[in-house]
Amino acid sequence: MPAQHHRQPTGRAVDLSRRADVRADLALITAPTLVVVTTADNLIPAALQHQLSEAVPGARTAELDTGHLPFLERPKEWLEIITGFLGRQQDRG
Repeated sequence: MPAQHHRQPTGRAVDLSRRADVRADLALITAPTLVVVTTADNLIPAALQHQLSEAVPGARTAELDTGHLPFLERPKEWLEIITGFLGRQQDRG
């Protein structure tokens, strides 16, 4: 289903995203982390996504030229990014 058919965020979801500030917790993440920055995202600016990645120790960043739903907008590219990251983690295992 194309991304344009998905509903816009509800008022409650937007309110929660404004109130939930987890930035202080990001430095505590120890799991391998991949942040997929969606460069055409109208909901969360790419600059904020990069800040999130920079706040997680050792996080990897990948960029994808999509809106907020990369797995619907560019599923093949998104899957390649995700499986590539997971494959590298398995190789380290």
